[in-house]
Amino acid sequence: MDKARKIRQRDDFMETRLAWSKIFNHPIPKHANEVTYTFGGMIIVLGSLQLITGVILQQFYIPHSEFPGAYESVSKLSENSILLFVRNLHYWGAQILLVIALLHMARVFIAGAYKKPREIQWLAGLGLLILLFSFSYTGTVLKWDQEGVEGLAHQIGIAQIAGPLGFFLTQDFAPSVSLLTRMYGFHVTLLPIILVPLLGLHLILIRLNGISSPKILRDRNLVSSNEENVRFVTHIKRMLAYGSVVALIAIIISIFLPAPLYMRGIEGIEVSKPPWYLLWLYPLENIFGIKAIAVTSGIIILLLAAVPLADRIEITDPIKRKRMIVAMFSLILIFVFLLISGSLSPAIQHHS
Repeated sequence: MDKARKIRQRDDFMETRLAWSKIFNHPIPKHANEVTYTFGGMIIVLGSLQLITGVILQQFYIPHSEFPGAYESVSKLSENSILLFVRNLHYWGAQILLVIALLHMARVFIAGAYKKPREIQWLAGLGLLILLFSFSYTGTVLKWDQEGVEGLAHQIGIAQIAGPLGFFLTQDFAPSVSLLTRMYGFHVTLLPIILVPLLGLHLILIRLNGISSPKILRDRNLVSSNEENVRFVTHIKRMLAYGSVVALIAIIISIFLPAPLYMRGIEGIEVSKPPWYLLWLYPLENIFGIKAIAVTSGIIILLLAAVPLADRIEITDPIKRKRMIVAMFSLILIFVFLLISGSLSPAIQHHS
């Protein structure tokens, strides 16, 4: 009895000061507890893991390109088994995070969860996906091995093509500061500064708009599917549970598979290929040159941003949205084809 009274007192305290029930006990559709609807929670769990491991690695990283510098500080981590594990976990956590983020966007697309009134929510999610790619790219550069050096060279080439819009991504913007040092600043400061409010906006909109429910045609009328509601706290438990499983997978992989680190980077040569999440652009660069990277990436972003405008009917049933679903799977097939083509293509020297 005393225990029950203490729990009630605690709940009353939190409710009075934090509107506890409005945060955790509001109703959500039962289907929100399905695995595919917890991808967002998995991303938050893995993102927290990235933050912790990133802060630890930051203490041992030397953010400049001179010898001894970035490459040597990363290489030295292998001398300590704990720090080596932390780096492995940071790397593999990032790879899994990207995969889940892409699956999350695909699930939202198939469910039509970008439709009115969730258009801004979709755009915020797209912005977060771009940030995840930016984190991964800058993290690749920070290793300052051959892969990182070549990645930065491509960045400079694309920035020069962009003209004034890309000037801040070149060495000329701040001649006295190493561009690698500035990439480090982007990775640990600028990108997180953008991430926090964007993630906050995304989460607030989810709370305000609610978790989407399927809208179907019944007797020629558009109605929401009848479904039992559950408390949001059950969704949090599911997200944490599935997120913990994914984090455990990342931990196990990190124990057995080391994060890649190639030879110290040599500027002016190109002997490696980009990491998998950018490898799909490699065949396009081989054929059309470095401009293809900027143009194709820009087109993909614009197409994804335009999705809510292109599909304005309220119905969310995928069967009734065949054109949009076919378009999505066509884009996925093209991505997979380019990815395979990039992996099979020999590494070649490009000239911008």
